[in-house]
Amino acid sequence: MRASRNFLLLLFAGLLLFSAMHCATQRDPYTLIERTELPVYPGEADSGDINLEVLFYINADGTVDNVRILNTSGDERWDSLAVDRMRQWRFEAPAEDSNGIIMKRNVKVELLPSEIINLGVLVARSENDAELLYNRLRAGISFNRLMRQNSEGSSLIREGYYLEEVDTADFPVVISKILLDLDTGEYSRPVEWEGEFVIFRRYGNRLP
Repeated sequence: MRASRNFLLLLFAGLLLFSAMHCATQRDPYTLIERTELPVYPGEADSGDINLEVLFYINADGTVDNVRILNTSGDERWDSLAVDRMRQWRFEAPAEDSNGIIMKRNVKVELLPSEIINLGVLVARSENDAELLYNRLRAGISFNRLMRQNSEGSSLIREGYYLEEVDTADFPVVISKILLDLDTGEYSRPVEWEGEFVIFRRYGNRLP
C-alpha cells in the first residue's frame, strides 16, 4: 500500500477578538457555527503543526469577508485555497445594532498522514436502513454478500460499489480519520457522507 505525501487538515482553534465596532471588545468571542474544511496541505509530517493567524470581517449576518492570512503557511497556493474556504465560514451574527466586526483568529492545523487504499461502499436508503445493514454485518453476514444483494435489488441498499486505490486525502477530514483507523477487512459504522448514509469496508491489495 503506498503512502501519500499529502496531509489532511483538522482545525482546532480558539477565537480571539482583534477589534470591533460598538465596543465589541467587551463581548464574548463569536461562535463559529458553519465551517468548511481547509484543503489538503502538501507538506511533510515532520514539519509539525501549522499555526495560522487570520484576520477577517464578520458581516452583520455572520458571513465572512476580506480574509487575510497574516503569517503564511509557506505555500502561497495553499494559502489562497485556504482563504477561499474560510470565506465560506459563518459565525454567530454580531449585535443587531452592529454593521459588522473585525476578528483575528488563531487556527492550528494538524497534519494527518494519508494512504492509498481499496474500499467497498454500501449506500443505504436511509439512516435507519444503514443501522439495519450495520447490524447484519455484526450478526455475521459478509460485506461481499451484502454487495451482491445490492445487485439483486435489496430494499435496504440504494447503491454498492468498490473504490480502487483511492487517497484518503480525497475525503473530508472526519471520513478520512475513520478510514485510516480501519484495518484490512474491517468495516465502519454508518457515517453521513455527501448527504447519504454509508458503510465503508477496507480491503487489502486486491478487491473482490
